Amino acid sequence: VWVMGADQLSNLHTWHQWRALFELTHLCIAARPGYSLDKATLDAEVAQEIGKRLASPAHIRATPAGLSFIATNIALEVSSTALRETLRSGRYPEGQLPGPVLDYVQHHHLYQTN
Repeated sequence: VWVMGADQLSNLHTWHQWRALFELTHLCIAARPGYSLDKATLDAEVAQEIGKRLASPAHIRATPAGLSFIATNIALEVSSTALRETLRSGRYPEGQLPGPVLDYVQHHHLYQTN
């Protein structure tokens, strides 16, 4: 499952071959403070693709790719760019990543420059 924030969903139509993502994965769109998930604010083609692919988490778990889910209950003020910069500097963002994710990042030395 590819998780993206509502801020990136509003730009999805500008991504090269964005529709091909559905051949590879499911899309989970996380609500973000200050960004709307209303169809009226999204690119019409993106809204149509997401809408026709909406599925429950159970259906997504049982299907290899091609579905979408909108998570309205995880509206976090988190920036992936800021997280990467924090990790790159050798610091670890307290409370911004689930423990298993932070453990994985540390174990595999992700985002480190040395």
